[in-house]
Amino acid sequence: AACYALRTQESEAACAALRRALARSSGVARVAIINLLGDKQDTASAKPLTTLASDSNPLVSEAAICALGKIATHETVAALTALRRAPSNPTHNLECAHALLQAGQQLAKRGDSAAARAIWTQLSQDTEPVQIRRGASLALKGK
Repeated sequence: AACYALRTQESEAACAALRRALARSSGVARVAIINLLGDKQDTASAKPLTTLASDSNPLVSEAAICALGKIATHETVAALTALRRAPSNPTHNLECAHALLQAGQQLAKRGDSAAARAIWTQLSQDTEPVQIRRGASLALKGK
């Protein structure tokens, strides 16, 4: 219930409260907080979310990866790229690729077209899954 109340708050205090709650939460509550931090594009939560992207609970790690894509800073893009290269968890590859596509969209909306194009160019390589290549190719064409 607290997440729903904080969802509409646009203040830094609301994000700070969510970050504090993130450290004390678990399970479904943690996933809800992660999703909300991503929706709010809270850049201050990038470091804890990067750590949670490797969490043993797949719901937590998937939510953290998605949130990092929504936050879309150079730091989160670097974290997602590093996660894709980590041999310890190859299942994150597709999740991270989707998050990187989203990060590219967010960066382009903010006017950082060079960073967006770099992401999309990397994701349009033949070694990427077909759905990722297609999304990156469409983004590069401006569609």
